[in-house]
Amino acid sequence: AADAENVGEVLARRYGDAFEKTVLFVTMAREAGVEASLVLIAGRDRGEVGQNAPDLSLFDTFAAAVKNGGEWTWYDPGAERIPFGMVSALSEGIHPNALVITSRDSRSRGGKLPVSERSTTVRPQHLLHTVPVSPSSRNLLTREATVTIDADLSGTVEVTESGTGHAAVAHHLRYAKRSPDERTRSLVADLHAGMPAAELLSVAFTDVDEIEKPLTIRFQIRSPSLASAAAGLILLPGSIFDQGRLNPFAAVKRT
Repeated sequence: AADAENVGEVLARRYGDAFEKTVLFVTMAREAGVEASLVLIAGRDRGEVGQNAPDLSLFDTFAAAVKNGGEWTWYDPGAERIPFGMVSALSEGIHPNALVITSRDSRSRGGKLPVSERSTTVRPQHLLHTVPVSPSSRNLLTREATVTIDADLSGTVEVTESGTGHAAVAHHLRYAKRSPDERTRSLVADLHAGMPAAELLSVAFTDVDEIEKPLTIRFQIRSPSLASAAAGLILLPGSIFDQGRLNPFAAVKRT
């Protein structure tokens, strides 16, 4: 489909690409009396942006910014599964990486951004900011496990695995848009990296195609050597899912 000419056309169509959704978000915020702007972003893999003369070729994506209490907050309404109030992981930066477009294009009508304008000329009114890195507490992959140990120290583990924030996005990208067999093979490969002898007994993927819900995996595995015995005690490893991985901190000297 052709690019929309304005946000009214996006609303009439009831769909839009990532850029059109972002401009619609900014326009609706402005119409509600909120200071909002389109933002050009240089991803963390693009290098450091010069503050005095930023190189426009470094800016490879876009987002939205809203002024809240004198500070900008950042949104990515065009991206799937990114939580409200966050942007993609590569859009977060430790250096100034966001060009906030504070001026309104002279060709816009009624104060609205022209959706068809997909290139921007830097003007003095544009401001360079840093999109803060989101806290780790918002980006967690969680495994809840119930472990049953048998007399021969083998064991069965029932697991529920789900993520939040960027971890949820990565989880979705790993398993969504694949056939059931491909998902299962990917899960088994991940499990065998830390538990080489584990056998997958059952697996169920939930909310694979849901945009607003995290993908959840429930699976059951069996391991012939889940625990060990010493001095009359049954010992479990600190992380049963990583017992077969090499210790990255074993070397006395590391570079």
